[in-house]
Amino acid sequence: FVLDYLKDRANAVRKEGVKLIVKIIEQHGQPWVEKNLIPKLLPMFKSPTFLHRETILLALETLIPKLSQECLAKQIFSNVFYLAQDPVENVRMSVCIALSLLYVHLPKEKDAIRKLGKNLREDK
Repeated sequence: FVLDYLKDRANAVRKEGVKLIVKIIEQHGQPWVEKNLIPKLLPMFKSPTFLHRETILLALETLIPKLSQECLAKQIFSNVFYLAQDPVENVRMSVCIALSLLYVHLPKEKDAIRKLGKNLREDK
């Protein structure tokens, strides 16, 4: 299953997992992926393994433009915000990238994203 690819130790395998998700979106359509695949990916945001948390954020770089505004608002947005407090610096850096993409796709959340972005800029 594609989730195993995203949790692999090898970076190249994790990148292939993201490509597979894109192919699944193209084959099965956005609604199917949002209903059947995204819920299975959400636990990665709260994984005790920092690599899983960072991988899901990096996957969002590719996935955010392919997901609906509703999915982004209801399933992705709060999870990205949750990781802004992550103890691992690389995860917080990846949150910044995800926020910049969400900013474009979630106009109703721009103020919250700006505020969190400001807080992250002040992060040591």
